[in-house]
Parts: sequence; structure tokens; C-alpha cells
Amino acid sequence: MIFQWLYILGFNFFWSIDHRIVVDQNGQGDFTAIQPAIDFALQHRTIHEIYIHEGIYTEKLFIDSLLSNLTFKGSSKDEVTIRYTQSRDIWRCSHPDDYGAAVINVKGRDLKFLNLTVINDFGSTISGDTTIYCPNAFSPSADNGSKEHLNKKVAKDSHQFAFRSFPGATRIVWDNCDFISDGGDTVSPWDVQNGLYYMKNCTVSGHVDAWCPRGYALAENCVFYGKNKHALVWHDGVADKNSKSVMKNCRFEGDAGFALGRYHKDSQQYFFDCTFAATMADKPIYKAGNGSLLHGHRVFFKNCKKEGRQYDWYANNTDISGNQVTFEYVFGDKWRLNNK
Repeated sequence: MIFQWLYILGFNFFWSIDHRIVVDQNGQGDFTAIQPAIDFALQHRTIHEIYIHEGIYTEKLFIDSLLSNLTFKGSSKDEVTIRYTQSRDIWRCSHPDDYGAAVINVKGRDLKFLNLTVINDFGSTISGDTTIYCPNAFSPSADNGSKEHLNKKVAKDSHQFAFRSFPGATRIVWDNCDFISDGGDTVSPWDVQNGLYYMKNCTVSGHVDAWCPRGYALAENCVFYGKNKHALVWHDGVADKNSKSVMKNCRFEGDAGFALGRYHKDSQQYFFDCTFAATMADKPIYKAGNGSLLHGHRVFFKNCKKEGRQYDWYANNTDISGNQVTFEYVFGDKWRLNNK
């Protein structure tokens, strides 16, 4: 019995000083899976880093709103993969919201994700669009609630979040990560009121709106890849006239004819010193849907270039230079003042 207590005390002494717990599938760490480590960190707020050794982790992660100031650090993005198969449409057939519709589901704040590959591979698991029985698909206009009206079409390339965050989940950083999905909305940080997001040295690959932040976002030295002809990036800035999605020194690639971007609501999108692949369509960033705008069309380019045939719609249209665009320029003092 005394040895059990010594073990427990020793373990607690270790992580209270180091503030770090280790995930290792081979049993050489504190946990062999990531979610139990997250649950442990929720109970012990002195933990500030979850270090993940190499492996393919087939699990879905839930990061509670009570979690903050936590770093998820992989040994290498080439060695650490978090993979799960999940269609948003299927998830919503039996759940009231999106919490669980992604590979990484986030309600916590002040989080960092480093050296990770995150994959939602639902589209690769089916040969084409499918139809499922879905009680939540019921329409009031359905005749007598007949069963055919409870069926829902699930597209092979429908919403498939690799990362989805919720209101309250702000000041999120991604560095040296790959996010891949077989559908739309690959990385979806969605707090339009208070969202502050910083992405660096990452790759985002998916279908429509693969990178779709709400609020304030800065992406530097990233690669975005569109897997079809739909718009690759998207932004929602309806809650704050000054909110913006800024992409600096980024590269945009995709299948032949991919469109660069779009928006549905008030938005600001900036592209500084970016490169567009030859496969990009001659289609300017556009407004989708019929909603009205308070601030008009706000899409800005500076010193961007395209491989192959040139288009005129990404010509310089702002006096701001890429050298001026820093973390402080995009977020001002919001990141500091909101860090409570």
C-alpha cells in the first residue's frame, strides 16, 4: 500500500513541477491515448503541455470550455497523426450541435497545437454520395411524416471538420501542423464575436471553405489546397467592422479550376505576398447568398503573383505593405486585453 501512495505522490510531484504529461502508444508515457490526457488536464489545472509521441491516434478529441493555457505538442507532424472518420451531416442526425462533428472539437481558450497532422477521412471511406435515415431531417411539410422524408443525403465531400471550435474558444495558435479533410470546412474556428486565431507554417487541405475563420485571423507561411472547384477560403466578420482574415506569404494550390475564396456576410480578406498556383480559376473572391452587407466588398491584395496565365483581379489595391503586417498589426491589443 505504501508503495502505491509513493507512486501516486511521486507522479503528482513530477507533473506539478514539469507541468507536462506525455502520451505514448507504446506505454512509455503517462497515457497511451490523447483524450484521457485531456481529461486528466481538466482535473489538474497545473498541466500546461500534453506531449504526444509518434503514432497514428484514431480518436476524436473534446477540449472542454474549462481548459485553457494548454499546448498540444507532437514530436513531429510527420510522426504524429490524429485521424477520425466523421461526417458532420451524420453527426447532426443524432446530436443537437456540432460539438463532436470534428476530429478536434474545441471549447477551451488560449490553446496551442504544434507539430500535428489531423485528418478527417470520411470522404475516402465511401465511393459516392449516400443516403441515411435521419430523424432530424424531418420537415413539417412532409406528408404524414412518412419515412422517405426522414432520409438525408450525405455528400462524399460534405462538411468534414478536422478542427472545429466554438464561441469562447479564442486565442488559438497552430504552428507546423497539417489539417486534411475529404470535405468542406477543414479548419473552422468559429467565434465571430471574440475569435482571435493565429496559424503559421501549416497546410490546410479540403473542399469548399477549407480555411474559414470567424473574427480575427492571421495565417503566415501556410499552404492551402483546394480539392475541387469550390472556393478555398472564407471569412465571417459580421460582428466587428474591423475583424479580418489576413494571409501573408501563403501559397494557394488546388485541383484544376479551384476558386480562391468567397464570403456570405460582412468580411475583410487580405492577401500579402501570396502565390497562386497555375490551376487557380479566373474567378475573383465573391459574395455568396442573398444577405445584405453593411460595409461592401472588402478584399485586398498586395504583391501577390500567380504562376502561368495572369489575371488582373489580384492587382495591388491597398497601400499597406507586407512588412507592416505583424501579429500586433492584425490583433492590436485584443490578444492581450482579452487574456483574462
